[in-house]
Parts: sequence; structure tokens; C-alpha cells
Amino acid sequence: MKNLAILILLILSVKMTKAQTEEFVYPGLIRTQGTLCAGSMLQQKVTHFYFHGALEGYLNKLISFTGENYIHLGNTSPDFAYPVSHSLFFGSNIHYVKDRLDIYIGIQPGVCYAHLKNLNLIQIPETTFDSWSLNPLISGTVGCNFFVSKLFDFFVNARVIHGNYLSQIKFTDNQVSSMGHGFQVPLDEIRISAGLGWHFGKI
Repeated sequence: MKNLAILILLILSVKMTKAQTEEFVYPGLIRTQGTLCAGSMLQQKVTHFYFHGALEGYLNKLISFTGENYIHLGNTSPDFAYPVSHSLFFGSNIHYVKDRLDIYIGIQPGVCYAHLKNLNLIQIPETTFDSWSLNPLISGTVGCNFFVSKLFDFFVNARVIHGNYLSQIKFTDNQVSSMGHGFQVPLDEIRISAGLGWHFGKI
């Protein structure tokens, strides 16, 4: 009986030591994710919904490079000026890794392909049109990954976006004398994502 107890203790000790030394984040790790995302405009009262996908490669435990896309699914206001707004971001993250916990921050520039259908936001009555525009963005992101196993993790991510809709549409002096040959409408937004991430081994 005494020998059996000693054997059990030895097995538990080995398992605990292995768990403590196991690395979930390592150079060459590839991580991907796909989830739903909600975004709140900072200067307009509307919430957007997206499919948020990401592909990330870890250079080491400190630095990773990532590409992320947001496919627009709809919003809470059918009459909102932006019925469609897709975006793409590329950049790097700085990580703090402790056992299974991976906390990160990053700066990521990007572009937004947006469709503007009217000018209600800037109070131009009786003016309707359809306009697509490719717009530069800058964003800051912060998040946390919790590695459940070598295969997947749970994550939460927040992103603050700054940019403007840049239009080449021209107006007459009677419509908008102060805007000259174009106008800018803010695209500033906070987006929140959470879900399941997957790992595919080394690059």
C-alpha cells in the first residue's frame, strides 16, 4: 500500500512538472480564428455586425505578425449611410505570455471598402446617390488568448479604428458650398470579438 501511494505521487509529480514546462506559444506558431464581431460607431448611433477572420504567425513569444479581415453582415439601422463596409488590417502585436495566457497589444493599419448611399449624416436633404470608396484606416488592438490545448484557444479582442470616408463626389454651390469638391465622413469605431482560435503548428 505504501509503495502504491509513492508511485501515485511520483506520477502526479511528473504530470505537474510536464504541465508547467509545456509551451503553448513558441517561434513559428500559426494561429487562426473566425468569429462574429460587433462594432459601435463613435460618432453615430449605430452598431455594425461582421464576420471577423484572422491569420497570425508568431516570430517568437514577444512578437507576431497578423492579417485580419472584417466582412460586413449588416447593422441596426437600415437607413444608415453605410449599408456595406468591409475592412482589412495588417500589422504586428506585442505579447506577454504566462503559461496558457497570452495578452497582447498592437498597431495595425488597414483599408476599408465602404458603400455610401446617402448624406443624412451630414444633413444634406434631398440628395441621394450610390458611391463606393477605398479608405485608409489606422487601428489599435488589445486582446487575450487562453490556450486550452495545443490545438485551440479561447480569445477576446477589442479594436479601436480611426479613419474617414473619402469621397470624390462633387456638389454644386447650392448643395454644399463649404465642402468644395468632396467630403469626409468619420469611420471611427470600436469592435469587439470573442470566440475560438485554432493552431496549426510551425511555419
